[in-house]
Amino acid sequence: MAQLDEARTISDTVAAHVSDHNQLHTKANYVFDVKDYGAVGDGSTDDSTAIQSAMTAATGTVCYMPPGTYRANSLSLPANTELSAEGVTIERHATSSDAVVAAAGGSYIHGLTISGRNTTLTGASGESGLYVTGDATIVERVTSSLNYHHGIRMSGDDGWIDKCTSFSNGENGDTAGNGTGDGIYILNGDNVRITNCWTYLNDRTGIVATTFDGGGTDETLSTGLICSGCFSELNVYNDVNFEGVSFAQITDLRCPSDTGDLIFSTSDDMTISNYQGASLYAQNSDRVTVNGVEIRTTDTATAFFVAGLRPQIDNVRIVGSGAQTSNAFEVVDTTDYSGMVANISVDTCNNGVVLNGVSEVKNIHTDNVGNVNWRVGRAGGTGTTSIYLDNMVESKLTVYDDAAPSTGWWDRGDRAYDRSPTAGSTMGWVCTTAGSPGTWKTFGAITA
Repeated sequence: MAQLDEARTISDTVAAHVSDHNQLHTKANYVFDVKDYGAVGDGSTDDSTAIQSAMTAATGTVCYMPPGTYRANSLSLPANTELSAEGVTIERHATSSDAVVAAAGGSYIHGLTISGRNTTLTGASGESGLYVTGDATIVERVTSSLNYHHGIRMSGDDGWIDKCTSFSNGENGDTAGNGTGDGIYILNGDNVRITNCWTYLNDRTGIVATTFDGGGTDETLSTGLICSGCFSELNVYNDVNFEGVSFAQITDLRCPSDTGDLIFSTSDDMTISNYQGASLYAQNSDRVTVNGVEIRTTDTATAFFVAGLRPQIDNVRIVGSGAQTSNAFEVVDTTDYSGMVANISVDTCNNGVVLNGVSEVKNIHTDNVGNVNWRVGRAGGTGTTSIYLDNMVESKLTVYDDAAPSTGWWDRGDRAYDRSPTAGSTMGWVCTTAGSPGTWKTFGAITA
C-alpha cells in the first residue's frame, strides 16, 4: 500500500512543479521569443536553427513561440525550461531520425501541436513527435499526429500528461497491427499520470505503459501509474496496454469502439474502476482489483479475462452479440484459491462463465447464453447449460439446472436446484459423495 499511497501524491508533486514554473515566469528578465532569434513561422521556412537558439538561451526560464506554423526538426528543450506554445503548430521539416521536439527533465510544454507530416523516415525509435526524457516533466494540451513512431513518448519518473491528443501515428498508416506508432508511450516511469487524454487511429496502440524495451529486456516493475479520464479508440492493435507495471490505478477509461480493449500483463496490484470497452484481458497479473466494468462486444474472443494471484472482481456487466466462440467471462486464481468474484452479469453470449480456483462467488447471472463452461473453487467441473451461481461459501456451490450434474468434479454439500419444480417433486439435488460427477440425492420434498 505504501507505493499506492505514493502514487496518490503525484498531484501534489505536479502542483508544486507548476508553481515552480510560474515563478520562473516572474523571475525572468524577459521572454525568450523565438522570433527574436530569426524564426519566421510561415509554414514553409526551416526555423530549426532559430528555435533551437531561443530554447538554448531560455535554459531554466521560458521559451515563447508566438502563434503560427513553424517548420523544424530535432529541437531540444533544456531541463527545467518552459515551452509556451499556445496556438503553435510545429511541422517536421524534413526526414530526420530524431523527435520533432525532445524535452529534458523538469520541463513544461503546453499548447503545442506537432505534425510529423507522415514523413517516410528511417525507423529509428526517436522519430516521435514529442520525446520526453528525465523526471518531473509536464505535458499539457499537446496534440501530436502523423509521426513515424509515437505521438508522445515519456521516459522518466513523476511526469504528467494532461489533456493531450495523439492520433494517426505510425509507419504510413499500417493497418495490420504490426505498425510502429503509439499515441502515448510510457517507458520505465514511476508515478506517471495520464489524465483526460484522447488517442485514436494509431497504427499500434493508443496508450502504452511498459518496462520492456525494444530489445525485450525485463526491467524492474514501474510503479504508481495513474490513468484517469481518458478515451482511446480505433487503434489498430490495442487501445490501452500496460506491461510490467505495478500499483497502477485506472479510472474512468473509455474504449468505445467495437474492438476497444484494455490489456495488461505481468502487472501486479492493479486497480480498475469505471471502465467501458469491448474487452478486458489481464495475464500473469497478481492482486488485480476490478470494480465497475461494462463491456459491449461483437467479437468472438473472450470479453473479460483475469489470471493471477488473488483477483478481486466486482460489478461487471457483459453484453455480447452471441458471436463468442470463447468464454465471455473467465477468472483464474493461479495459486492460493483466495480470489473473489461477485455481481457479474453476462447477456447474449454464445459461451458464458469460467471460474477456476476462486474461493468466493456470489451473484453471477447469465441470460441468453448458449453454452456455459464453469469451474468454481476447484480444478474440475464442466457443464453445458446456462447457470446461475449464488452465495458460494467455502467452495460450496449452488447451481440451477434441469437435472443433477452428470459431468465435472463436485464436492459434498454442493447443490443443484431444479429450475422447473412441480407439485409432488423435489426442490433439487445435493451431492453426498464428492467425485466426478459424485453421488447426488434429491432433497426438499414439495407438497403434491
